Amino acid sequence: MSDLLPSRYTFAQLPDRSGCRRISQQLLLTALTSFISGYIVLPAVFSLLLKPGSALAGLGAACGPLLSVTMLLATTRYHSGSFRKTMLILGFRRFPVKTLLYGIFIAAAIMITAGGITLIWGTIAELLNWDLGVPPTVEAAMSENIWDVAALLVTALAAAPFFEEVFFRRVMFGSLQQLLPVFPAAMLASLAFSAMHLSLLQLPGLLLIGWIWQKFYIHTKTLWTSVILHFFNNLIAAVLLLMMRFMDFQAV
Repeated sequence: MSDLLPSRYTFAQLPDRSGCRRISQQLLLTALTSFISGYIVLPAVFSLLLKPGSALAGLGAACGPLLSVTMLLATTRYHSGSFRKTMLILGFRRFPVKTLLYGIFIAAAIMITAGGITLIWGTIAELLNWDLGVPPTVEAAMSENIWDVAALLVTALAAAPFFEEVFFRRVMFGSLQQLLPVFPAAMLASLAFSAMHLSLLQLPGLLLIGWIWQKFYIHTKTLWTSVILHFFNNLIAAVLLLMMRFMDFQAV
């Protein structure tokens, strides 16, 4: 597959048939820089400089993940020379039309399974008097500040499905796969994905979701599959959270 790249090209290599074994240091650095800048630094700066709950603070929370997407695409496009090579490098090959048609049902089935695991885990924690806390996404959705809700929706529907799949399923898994067999590499990448959501309650369920999405990517050899499933998962979750918010505010 290297014949698809010009001889001057050194930024990254395309995924091979096993999924995405070959990840260059440049692509890994680009992904890490984009993640830290958009998911950590920018939201932290906005929260420190601006009044919590303000419109600008909400804008900063929403712009962070979008910045990560922009940095990743712009840097990869700069080094690759074309948008087509950029998408191939990031793991996007043929578009799976069937996944688009049936993805919402697959995502719902995975979500229900993960929800059952979360329920069991939460029950065990309650019996042991462990305080697992409220998931940050639930706190944001139930916030009285509409800007927190808007930031959650923008991140969940516009940025997270694309960037997080590239970062965890393509780059992190591909880097780990250069050192480890497929299963532990997939599990570690999925564990990092679940830990990133900062919810002890949702940790086991998100671990399962991340691992299943990783398997879909390896099997289909295109990141479009997991991106579509990620989007539908977040869409269903967003609808459920907004319904909870509506009913909660109606009850007040």
